[in-house]
Amino acid sequence: MLDRNNLYPGQRSDEKILIFTRRHWIQFFSSMLAVLALVAAYIAAAIVIVRVTPLDFTDGIPRLVLITVTGIVLLLAWLFLYVKFIDYYLDVWILSNERIVQIKQRSLFNRQITELDLSTVQDVQSKVKGIFGTFLGYGTIFVQTAGTTELLEFRYMPDPYLVEKKIIDRQTALEERTKKEISGAISRGEQPSDRAVERLGNQLPDID
Repeated sequence: MLDRNNLYPGQRSDEKILIFTRRHWIQFFSSMLAVLALVAAYIAAAIVIVRVTPLDFTDGIPRLVLITVTGIVLLLAWLFLYVKFIDYYLDVWILSNERIVQIKQRSLFNRQITELDLSTVQDVQSKVKGIFGTFLGYGTIFVQTAGTTELLEFRYMPDPYLVEKKIIDRQTALEERTKKEISGAISRGEQPSDRAVERLGNQLPDID
């Protein structure tokens, strides 16, 4: 059973996971098709070579060479698919009630974690391109944060329009909650928490 209280390193105790997803399956499926096509091409070429050359591949060195080369090709294909599957499965995208977290498996022993606080998000866009993206329901999410001009891209995102709406809704809810938290602290004569002030930046709420 998936433990949503401990999904990734650094998850806060009061942090709730709203979306936990991986890239769309079409990304891995396309890699698998490419490998299968190359293996099929090799097999076809091997059959042609066996039939048109005068060498006897049923015994001796030609047979040993054919078996060795075929084994190497199949092993490389399997290793490539294994690495691609690990990369696909361990790459996750998380939207919590406070931030966006992207975990990317760069290689078998290299993992990168990117975090974006929702309070720093200034713009969110989603884009679906092509026939496959439209019918299979995947696209790209673009997120722009405060202080940057570049858009962060999250590609092969399932249901990108829904994800965009979730981010915007959660960002609005977080801002309203933070304003109430700061207003309540000020009305009680208390110092607002550094975390709340940092979230809201310079947009402090108006206190009557």
